[in-house]
Amino acid sequence: MNVALAGVAEALRSAVQAGKVRVSAYSGEGDALLWAVRSGLFGAVQCSVSVVDQAALDGAVAEAAGRGMGVLGKRALGNAPWRFDARPSEPDVAEAWDRFQALRPEAAGLSWPALFTRFAAFAPGVSAVLVGTASLAHLKDAAGAVEHGPLDSARLASLRGAFVGRGWGGRI
Repeated sequence: MNVALAGVAEALRSAVQAGKVRVSAYSGEGDALLWAVRSGLFGAVQCSVSVVDQAALDGAVAEAAGRGMGVLGKRALGNAPWRFDARPSEPDVAEAWDRFQALRPEAAGLSWPALFTRFAAFAPGVSAVLVGTASLAHLKDAAGAVEHGPLDSARLASLRGAFVGRGWGGRI
C-alpha cells in the first residue's frame, strides 16, 4: 500500500473507531474493487450492477457478501439503453447500448426499468441498489418493481447466461 493510500486508510479507520462514520466504504470496479473487498479496510463497497453490467457479481460482490460486507449496486438501470433507437454518442451510454443489443434480453411482460431494477435489487450479495432518476414517477415505478420481488429463476438464469463469458468488465 502506498503512503497516500495508507494515510487515507488510517483516517477512515480512525473516523469509524471514533464514531464519526458508521462504516467506511469504497466505490469502484475491477481489480481495485476486489482489492477493497479483501483489504479489511471497508465495511461496504459500491459497484455497478445491472443487466448490462454483471461483471462484479461472481467475484467481488460474492466475496464481499461472504465477508459480511454491505454491497450497494449502482447504475441499476444501466444507463437505460432501451431509450435509444440508435447508438448514442456518449461513450458510457453507448457501451450500455452495445451490451443491451448484444444480450438481446426479453422483457416478457415487464417494462425495461422493472426488469433492470428487479435484476439488480435481488442479485445475490447486493444489499441495496441506486436507481438514478430525475423523475418522481420513475422512482415510484422502481419501488413498485421491487415490491414484486425477484425475477423468476428461468429469466434470471437466461440473463446471467447471456452475459457470462463475454469478457465485459465493470463500468465506472
